[in-house]
Amino acid sequence: MYRVQGSDLKEYGPVSDGQLREWIAENRLNRFSMARKEGDPAWRPLDQFPEFATALQSQPGVLPPSPPPTTSPDPERARRLLQGPSLALLLMGTVGLVITLSGFVARDWLVEMLVQATSTLPAAVPADQLGAWKTELSRGLALRDYARGLAGVVINGVMIAGALAMRRLENRNLALAAATFALIPCQCCCCVSIPFGVWALLMLNRPEVKQSFR
Repeated sequence: MYRVQGSDLKEYGPVSDGQLREWIAENRLNRFSMARKEGDPAWRPLDQFPEFATALQSQPGVLPPSPPPTTSPDPERARRLLQGPSLALLLMGTVGLVITLSGFVARDWLVEMLVQATSTLPAAVPADQLGAWKTELSRGLALRDYARGLAGVVINGVMIAGALAMRRLENRNLALAAATFALIPCQCCCCVSIPFGVWALLMLNRPEVKQSFR
């Protein structure tokens, strides 16, 4: 009994030698088709099985399957392709981190300055909005503020680290994480980073770029 690989790369069997001869006669298999005997872990072309030599000789000439196209690593080209998206993610991550830390550390000062600035212009700011800002000032930091600030630091920190990894062609998984985090709306510079995240993902999945990462 034998097992064979079809042209669809699926495994078929176990089948008898008679069945294999029928498939050879029908040109469903040829001398380059891979097969193995039951109990034998090694796959070999059919022309290495003496029992099928006569059946294979009756087939017309068959060219060996073409090897799949390969793309050689080209680090310099990969760096050129990643230069734009990595710089954009580095900028978005840095700006997002500064905004996150500023809003987290200097929150009370920023709200107080906003209230003082708008208090002199009552007609420009609705009273309910001004009251909401004053309530926010008196509330102080809550657990959700700490959680939001931590999430912002992590997301923007990963974007910065991933952008640097892209530029060095190191740690593709970190680079992919940075590009993915850039797709999260309202975390880094609102939604501005989304097109840069898409751009980075497209470049990171190009064959010549994937093979150039260390």
